Amino acid sequence: MPQVKVSIPHHLSQDGAVTRIKNLVPRLKQKYGNRITDVRERWDGSAAEFGFRIKGIFPISVSGQLNVSEESVTISGNLPAIAGPFQGEIEETIRSEAEKLLS
Repeated sequence: MPQVKVSIPHHLSQDGAVTRIKNLVPRLKQKYGNRITDVRERWDGSAAEFGFRIKGIFPISVSGQLNVSEESVTISGNLPAIAGPFQGEIEETIRSEAEKLLS
């Protein structure tokens, strides 16, 4: 199973970064609700575990961890084998979207 790990620096307070990320989940559910299901997140301070399923002919489950420090946000997780060829694209998309969110 391919592994993804992306670390994005930020200049926010740790609490500010956590708040922005927590506010993102409802927007993602609204925007992609027709393509994703079973969205879950469990926060413990500045760390979270998350997961969701992508609808399709072959439904895919995605899960991972998120850790917010004073300097950066690190997102890591496993990709389904079918997504392996797209690992670089997936990591770049995560990085790009996270940079927008945290700027």
